[in-house]
Amino acid sequence: MNRQTVLKFLNVFLLLDFLCLVATVLLNETLPRNVFYRVHPIFGSVLIILVVLHLILNWNWVRSSYIKKGKK
Repeated sequence: MNRQTVLKFLNVFLLLDFLCLVATVLLNETLPRNVFYRVHPIFGSVLIILVVLHLILNWNWVRSSYIKKGKK
């Protein structure tokens, strides 16, 4: 699989995981405590891993946009 195809899947998973994380926060009062305390940290950890992968796959763009070489 090429990088663009991986990014397409990764972006979808990032969105879904983010929405699940937000849903657990919004449903905090209605979810049973044991479910919340199990599910919310898992979604948070997965989000961090996916964000790191996203940054790795887009590192050339990040470097060219934000880490510019000094002017000579």
